Amino acid sequence: MPRMRESEAQNIVHNAGWFASAWQRERWPLLTADAAALLREGGGFDVDAERLEDLVERGIVRGPVEPGCWGAADVCLAAEVLGDRWQYLDPEDPRLPYLAQCATPERVARRAGQHDARAVLLALVHCDRLETRQGMAAMLLRKLEADHGVRI
Repeated sequence: MPRMRESEAQNIVHNAGWFASAWQRERWPLLTADAAALLREGGGFDVDAERLEDLVERGIVRGPVEPGCWGAADVCLAAEVLGDRWQYLDPEDPRLPYLAQCATPERVARRAGQHDARAVLLALVHCDRLETRQGMAAMLLRKLEADHGVRI
C-alpha cells in the first residue's frame, strides 16, 4: 500500500477531529503510545500501543520509517488496515468505518483488489459520501463478476 502525502493525511486527521476526540494537542510526529491513543480515542479503533507495536512487528501494519515516530500518513495507513480488519471499539459507531468516512474515490478504487465482496458491502452500507458510495458500488459489481461470476 503506497504512502499518502503527509499533508493529505494531516488534513484527513484534522478534518475528522481525531485530536479533539482524543483530547490531544494537534502535533506531528507522535510517539507510538500517542498514535495508538489517537487511533483509539479519535478513530474508534480497538488498539493500544502494545497491540500497535505487535501489528507492526508482524508486518500487518506498516509502521513509520523511523520507529516510534508516527507521522499522519503512518497513522492513516494504520487506520486503513485496522478498518479493513474491522477492528473497531463499537462497530455501530456512526463515525465508522474509516474507509467510508475519509477515503477518496481514487483511493477506494486503487484498493479494489484488496477486498472481498463482503468487505466492500460493509463499507458501502456505512458510507455517507455519495461519490465514495458510487465508487464502492462499481467496485462491488466488478468484485461480484470477477470473484463469483455474477453479472448485474
